[in-house]
Amino acid sequence: MSGLRDFLQDIDRRYPPNTDFGYIRYLNNEHIIRLIEENQRLKYENSELKYESERLKIEFQDEIERLKIDRDTLLKLITIPPIIKCNNFSDLPENAGIIYFMQEENTLCVKIGHSTGISSRRSNLQTGNPRELHLLGYVEGDKELEKEFHTTYRNFRIEGRREWYYNPPLRYSY
Repeated sequence: MSGLRDFLQDIDRRYPPNTDFGYIRYLNNEHIIRLIEENQRLKYENSELKYESERLKIEFQDEIERLKIDRDTLLKLITIPPIIKCNNFSDLPENAGIIYFMQEENTLCVKIGHSTGISSRRSNLQTGNPRELHLLGYVEGDKELEKEFHTTYRNFRIEGRREWYYNPPLRYSY
């Protein structure tokens, strides 16, 4: 840009502003300089828009992937049986195989496990956990059905905690 400015200043020296051609040239030079400055500003804004566009593309791509995961989870939810709401351990079938759903007090962490003797299983789990465990519900079933639940909620699994899930979308029967 400095080369062009020097060129225009050279023309201004040859044709002073007090001549008709000089005055027209002066106005034209100012116009050219404004156009060049505007072009530079637009180039900068364009690069900013390209950056923002790429950032949004990445953000939306992440959101699309999350929605695909949610869709897959919802499709799997249809194939597994709904959970029977139950918050009292004494109401559970004692010697039947059940998949239980327990939540830690004041958290969104849910334990999905299988047991044939839920009362002893509850005391074992409670011993190793500083938070009170509350029963959300159960489904009668075997280890294979438990694996189905684990597979369905795999995207909600809490890393480092076996069979624990963060705020899984549980489907209850009514």
